[in-house]
This record gives sequence, structure tokens and C-alpha cells, in this order.
Amino acid sequence: MIMGPKLPCFKPPFNTKNMEITMALTEETRQQVRQTHAPFIHAVVSASQNPTLHKEIEGMLTHAEENGWAALVVAVRKILSGRHDEGVLAGLDDEDGVIVSCILDGIRNPATLPDATNTADGSQAAPGLAQMIHAARQGDTQSLQALALMGEQMASVGGDMARVASTFRTLIQGDPDVDTLTQGMETKGRNLLLAITEELGRLKTH
Repeated sequence: MIMGPKLPCFKPPFNTKNMEITMALTEETRQQVRQTHAPFIHAVVSASQNPTLHKEIEGMLTHAEENGWAALVVAVRKILSGRHDEGVLAGLDDEDGVIVSCILDGIRNPATLPDATNTADGSQAAPGLAQMIHAARQGDTQSLQALALMGEQMASVGGDMARVASTFRTLIQGDPDVDTLTQGMETKGRNLLLAITEELGRLKTH
């Protein structure tokens, strides 16, 4: 959904690269990567099938590139240009390869896409979202576009993801009452929103 700095195992949209990868990922870790980045994967698949979304996703890609996801972004742009062969995987690290393979599989067969309603916990999703919201507060157009696209993807799956997406505009406008924003949310949505606001607080003090 959203990408924080590329550290070692968690990314674009989200900050999951937080451990050094020194060996091939296990299937469990691959599944975790796919699930963590489900909203981002869905967004790229949608954009690959609908050229009108390319401009919106470009903001998300630029944001990811600035946070260390350059190789992944290059591969995604190839996919958006019409390349859907395994050659786009060349030169990618294990995590990037998992994300791009999932995108390619999703284009060929949408039934293989990860469940976007079952994303990883907020501690991993929140940093990237918070960074985009923080940048949007400063008037960054690309971040606004990326948030709009991410919000559409989250809203389409319903539930807590849609409720969190509905708070983006309020969060961009300032520091809202978190208790009010989290009303009606279940634990997953509440934890994600709390993590986002905590990260925004840290960014504001820097």
C-alpha cells in the first residue's frame, strides 16, 4: 500500500525491509511479503489494466523510488509499459522478486492475488502511509496522488481498510482526534490508524 524506506525485508508501499536477507526467502516469508504489500500489488495490477490510472500510480512509484525501492520501481514501470514476461525480474533481490512475480501472476490470473483485506500489522504499514500523508501536508502533489490511489484500493476491499482510507483527508488537514477517527473500527484498523498518527507525530518533530 505504501512504501517506507527500503531496509532489508518489507517495503513499497510499506516498510518491511527491516532484516538483512542473506539467503533465499522461505515460503512463509514470501507469503508474508505478498500479504504485506497486497494493496500495492493490487494497485499495480489495476493500473496495468487501466491506463487512466498510470498518472495516479506514478506518485506512489516516485515515493517508493525515493525510499530505496528503485529496482522494484524500474520493474513495475516495465510492466505498466506492457512487458509481462519473466524478464522484468532480472536483477531484483528476493523480496522485490516476490512482489513483481505476484503482480505478473495477478495480471494473468486475478484469482492468485493476495487478500487485500488481510494486510500485515500496522507497525509495518504505517511508516510508508505516514510519510506520504506528511508529504501531502506539505503540498506534495505526487504524495496526494499516491494516497488517492491507495485510498481507492483500500476502499474497494471494505471493512477496516475502507474506514482507515476514509481518514486520509482528515489526517492531511491536520492533527484530528484519534478517538473520533477510530470509532467503529475493529482492532486491526484501530492499530493501523494509531500507528500512522504516532509516526506522523515523530515526523512532525523532525
